[in-house]
Amino acid sequence: MHGLDIKVECVVFDVAKFIRLCADANPNALEILFADEVDWMLETPTWRMLETNRHQFLTKKVQQTFLGYAMAQFKKIKSHRKHRRQAASPRVERLAFKMMMGESCSA
Repeated sequence: MHGLDIKVECVVFDVAKFIRLCADANPNALEILFADEVDWMLETPTWRMLETNRHQFLTKKVQQTFLGYAMAQFKKIKSHRKHRRQAASPRVERLAFKMMMGESCSA
């Protein structure tokens, strides 16, 4: 496949570890378990059994782990935005000062 710039991400789990991650409501493992069939690279009888019974892994714990994951991502975004604002703040402050003084704010 020359000329194709395709990035493939692959993780190989031991079946027992994967089941343990799903039972622990790990968001990444559950995302794999609930992936669309067209995205599967390999199908085995074991995988089909897990996929058929995947709803058994949806417990109240899923809400907690997904919320925890979402909050961690939100915290990263806030931290990133704060860092970017701090880096840009001298210019922003100069522009705000110019506006208060009635000066032009171009460049």
